Amino acid sequence: MPELPLPPSHSRLTAARAQVGANWTIENGYIGQGVSVVLMDGGIQADHVQFDGRIIAEVCTQKPNESDFIWKCKDTRPISEDAGTAEAVVDLAGNAVWHGVGVSSSVLEFAPGVRIIMIKNGDALQALDWVIANAKKYNIAAVSMSFGGDGPSPRQTDYCVVPDWHERFIKMRALGVIPVAATGNGGQIAGISHPACDPLVVSVGAVTPEDTVISYSNISDRTTLLAPTEFETAYTTPDKTKKDAWFDSFSGTSASTPVVAAMMAVGRSASPNASVDELVLAARSSATSIDDMVVKDLKRVNFDKFVQKLLKLKTAPSISTLTSSQLTEKSVTIGWTVANSPTKVRVSVNGATPQVFTGTNGELKVAKVSGENSVVVKVEALDSDALVSSTKELTVRFPIENLTGWCNPTGKQLDSAAPLFGHLEILGPNKTDANVIDFGLGITGSPRLSCTYLEFSPSKTPATAYIARLTSGTIDRHTMYIPRDFGTGGILRIAFIDSSGNYSYVMTHIFPDNTFTTSGSSTYEAELQRNYIDLQPELFGVAQKSFLVARTISADLLALKASQDAALATAAVIASQLKTIAALQSEVSKLQKNPIRVTIICVKGRLTRNVTGVAPVCPSGYSLKP
Repeated sequence: MPELPLPPSHSRLTAARAQVGANWTIENGYIGQGVSVVLMDGGIQADHVQFDGRIIAEVCTQKPNESDFIWKCKDTRPISEDAGTAEAVVDLAGNAVWHGVGVSSSVLEFAPGVRIIMIKNGDALQALDWVIANAKKYNIAAVSMSFGGDGPSPRQTDYCVVPDWHERFIKMRALGVIPVAATGNGGQIAGISHPACDPLVVSVGAVTPEDTVISYSNISDRTTLLAPTEFETAYTTPDKTKKDAWFDSFSGTSASTPVVAAMMAVGRSASPNASVDELVLAARSSATSIDDMVVKDLKRVNFDKFVQKLLKLKTAPSISTLTSSQLTEKSVTIGWTVANSPTKVRVSVNGATPQVFTGTNGELKVAKVSGENSVVVKVEALDSDALVSSTKELTVRFPIENLTGWCNPTGKQLDSAAPLFGHLEILGPNKTDANVIDFGLGITGSPRLSCTYLEFSPSKTPATAYIARLTSGTIDRHTMYIPRDFGTGGILRIAFIDSSGNYSYVMTHIFPDNTFTTSGSSTYEAELQRNYIDLQPELFGVAQKSFLVARTISADLLALKASQDAALATAAVIASQLKTIAALQSEVSKLQKNPIRVTIICVKGRLTRNVTGVAPVCPSGYSLKP
């Protein structure tokens, strides 16, 4: 492949390459040979001198009845793959739609051996589907998305998962394709846009030549990498006779994003068998640390160190397993195994100063910290240069201790002396955490309330309960953690306990199978505002046999649950039948309002006569013509 043509004046590009070590990778031949990068953008000028021989596919996707001609394909098909189908157009104001040219140029200027695929993405989801279908055919290393919408507020605790997008990112990563997206240009210091905020996407912010976060770049603790911006690139103009135009400063996180996509392509080319996680880990662990106003230790890419680290990944230590055992209310034992003989293994607990171990396996007993319900253990394998070559994390939630005193139902059952259950409202799977089912509680007699004791048993294992003890009785909404495999039905028990341990009559609520889902598809109230900080759970429990389970589980209760499951199934059948009947009634009503008229031919000897009507009949003496 011939040498890549560069802008006539490219001092900013030269400085940006030097800043991230891309000069070293280019000079040593690590330029992304044999792989391609997809740019989802507004189109490309395929006959620009910089793109000569480097574009291997053009794709156009459009939504049905697309009205914006900028995003319309050349024909009516929802997706086209013909040459020229992703051509950049001129807008109504007479300006060229140049953005796609700039991002494509940015990839090549940092990885000149990469092949370019431009998808004019009027329909982004169709574009992602095309990538999934063609990942192997074109050996796609990365998809660069220099666009975004509104992201989550800094007050939200979710990970910005939009199901239709997230499912496609899962498939892409499984094929070795890395989704890369811009964080956005709103100057936010604790929030980034979608799709960059999706946890499966490599999110990219922008830095200055002095290695500070540039003023307009959105940043959050979800920002994966930083890269340069504001350098010279190819450009397109409304005048089609001027084919080889150049832009002196392509800016924004739009320019930074394809730089990272280019680096991922270089990495895939240098180490074809590296996984997506290995590439991202290598990119971050070889990066330069930069602190912003709020978020610290952001990672600015280094092409040279990234490739050097990847070439060692083939024999570098890798953590094989990370497990927990001997779990009690007070401690847990963490064990690990490491392949390829690490020099050292570094283990940290809840972010504290790490302990260092040697050998290919080991164990560490971790004690529960007072006031904490869980522990996060991070294990890192170090190579011969003391660089992190592999990392795994494990979160362990401790069982509830058998506490004594006022928050246990150890007293008497006194219906008249303890608060009573008022109402229960299931809100559905939590909007931001698929492991949480949200429900609202209403109570009476709250001035006498000391704590609320909750148990939730899966219908498949009714003798096991997930327990929560809540110290506040004045907040009417609480959360309770249950695992992903909890099931779709269960038995909820609620008791209210006073300061003497006396408890109200145990309220039992049965949820038949298929009542709710724990798959993460949210049915959460759209306008419900929740503040996790205001929740006052004393403890969140794990599966264990409890006081109330032994007392309340009975054959009668299980029989009632079975009958309710059967009733629910019958109701579903009836609902389906009613839907069919309603559809038929609708068709009959339409025919009654707009009856269909037909014409028949009647004959009498040589005479013929046409008769028209809803139900036409031949006159007397005439017969219907066969």
